[in-house]
Amino acid sequence: MSLFLATLLFGLFLALLGAVLLWNNSSVGSTARALPRSRRGAWLFFGAGAVWFVWRLSRLTESDLIFFQTPPPVMFGFG
Repeated sequence: MSLFLATLLFGLFLALLGAVLLWNNSSVGSTARALPRSRRGAWLFFGAGAVWFVWRLSRLTESDLIFFQTPPPVMFGFG
């Protein structure tokens, strides 16, 4: 995937998300207002962020781990 295509797809995704939020529907508006205070949304987004972070740490090369010999302690310590 090229940088141009990745940028284009992300821009189209954001434009679509903006169009959905501008659409004057009561269910979309109530969901968007309730999402920051939603317990389920918090678990979903923070959980996905933690999984992504641990995945990124597990893919570190040896040159990135200058102070550590093995990545598992780092993964579990920061994850």
